Amino acid sequence: SYLLIFGHAGFSAMGLAGAGAALFWVELVFSVVVICLLPFTTSAKKYRLYTREHLLSWGLFKKLLGFGLPIGIQFGGEIAAMTLATYFLGYYGIAALAASQVVSQYSIFVVMMVIGISQAVAVLVSEAYGQKNEALVRAYIRGASYCLLLFFIVVLIFFVGFPSYLMRFFIGADIANPAHVLTLGRYFFYVATLYLFVDAFRNMLAGALRGLHDSITPMVIGLLALWALSVPLTYWVGVHLLAGAVLLRFTFVAGVLVAVAILVIRLLKRLKCLDLEQNSLKQG
Repeated sequence: SYLLIFGHAGFSAMGLAGAGAALFWVELVFSVVVICLLPFTTSAKKYRLYTREHLLSWGLFKKLLGFGLPIGIQFGGEIAAMTLATYFLGYYGIAALAASQVVSQYSIFVVMMVIGISQAVAVLVSEAYGQKNEALVRAYIRGASYCLLLFFIVVLIFFVGFPSYLMRFFIGADIANPAHVLTLGRYFFYVATLYLFVDAFRNMLAGALRGLHDSITPMVIGLLALWALSVPLTYWVGVHLLAGAVLLRFTFVAGVLVAVAILVIRLLKRLKCLDLEQNSLKQG
């Protein structure tokens, strides 16, 4: 990125396009290296991945597509909703967008940690589900909840305790109205703490349901909650009422709260069904 954006070491200066180009080449090299090395790793040798006997069958292809496509649609739809909410923020000028962009840089780091926990829950819950072990499924979900709580204590300390310091890393001397940007950023950090905390549990619950081989329900709940509640409410409050940039950000949390409540209900129902299956196996 450094070489392509600024044009060092003989490369042409590409600006923002250089960031995209660098990302493409890094991901391409990474993918090629993984594909080439995977058959030779100790853990993968026994699976003989690239032999003729393990070519993907159409049945498995349809199963993978049916399970994975809803996950991709959910992620894409959620990112689109958050992007649209950022466009609404443009009604409040450059300062609001600048402050939002700075807070987003820190929020992305938090989201990546949360997604990691969510994926770990999906894998471990899936293993326990394969064993029909309802108690272990619950234990993994409780463990993930404790991990998120501990992680967000750290997030709370930084986002609520030191928002101005975090903002100043991105605020240059030439920025217009820096005091206004810092003030907005401080309040955006407060809202982001609440949003990220609620959204973290939504992602964790969605991961647990995927581990129970249910990827459609999290997709439907997530998209409906954001597009039928968060986006219209954000538009009404932020664009129609012009209630302010901070309140616009705050109203987006509403759909995520509703999604968490529905996901909890759905997960409890699935766990009850798993418990009944486990008891039936024991009796059999």
